[in-house]
Amino acid sequence: MATKRDLTKAYARASKKEKGRMLDGLCVATGWSRVNARRAIRQPGKDTGRMEQWP
Repeated sequence: MATKRDLTKAYARASKKEKGRMLDGLCVATGWSRVNARRAIRQPGKDTGRMEQWP
């Protein structure tokens, strides 16, 4: 299970194509839009609630 910190670090190091794949997976898993998923990944200090329970 990936934590929000792990996802944030991986997103920062990823290429543009990998970032797109990560956003797609997060959108499918959470039901968020791509904009909301991107905001959640890029703001590691902000508690988004549902993100902490994401498998």
